[in-house]
Amino acid sequence: MKNYRKILGLLSGIMAIAMLIIPIFFYRNLSEVAKSTGYVGYFFANYFGFGIYTLPFLVKILNPFLLIIIGAFGLTIDEFFAWYAGNVSEELDRSKKFHNKIQSYVERYGLLAIFIFGLLPLPGIVYAISGFAAGHFKIPFYKFFLTNFSAKLIRTTIIVIGLLVFFEKI
Repeated sequence: MKNYRKILGLLSGIMAIAMLIIPIFFYRNLSEVAKSTGYVGYFFANYFGFGIYTLPFLVKILNPFLLIIIGAFGLTIDEFFAWYAGNVSEELDRSKKFHNKIQSYVERYGLLAIFIFGLLPLPGIVYAISGFAAGHFKIPFYKFFLTNFSAKLIRTTIIVIGLLVFFEKI
């Protein structure tokens, strides 16, 4: 059983890397692809978790302020489903240490934990577990949403400003 999980993890990693590299071979000018998708494409890219990869192309050609707002909203709205699943669940999964640790932070620190998890560049699973725990511990959705949105707004602003400085647009 452990070998099965290792093989599955290795294949998942290879697929994730391939998803990032393969488009480079098909498109000669990635900035044109990014431009054609525009703000809507960027929203969905953030919703699905890979908006950070399109941002360097978009920050050169689109309004940085709108990219910050749309990016933060896309990242935040993704957490609605995790919060809802936690809100309607009756018990938490206490079988994994990792889940327990995140859930205990949310239970102990509440919105502060949600805010910190939203600021840090952590894997999406951390956000999903924290959103699930927030729903389970009955943190109201509007508080969860506003806290998460604030954290994602700050995080996206830092990234966009960093890219603008890098590309010398500021």
